[in-house]
Amino acid sequence: SNSLFIEYYGKLIFHIPYLNLRFDNNSATFELFNIQGRKLISKKVANNEQFYLQYLNNGMYLYNIYIDGNKQSGKLIKE
Repeated sequence: SNSLFIEYYGKLIFHIPYLNLRFDNNSATFELFNIQGRKLISKKVANNEQFYLQYLNNGMYLYNIYIDGNKQSGKLIKE
């Protein structure tokens, strides 16, 4: 099974302007939605790629990550 996590996963909060994705595979698809369900980002990402999210307002967001057909979903909070 592929391990996959978002940095700061325990708190689901990020204060710095980027999010770092780390996983075992070469690539994944990352989607980010606002709390109303509007898709803000959908892109193929490389392992350890950083997303600069300074343009996002503070608040809660929902994400999906797809690797080899497996989906992981969660919430993250920008403060």
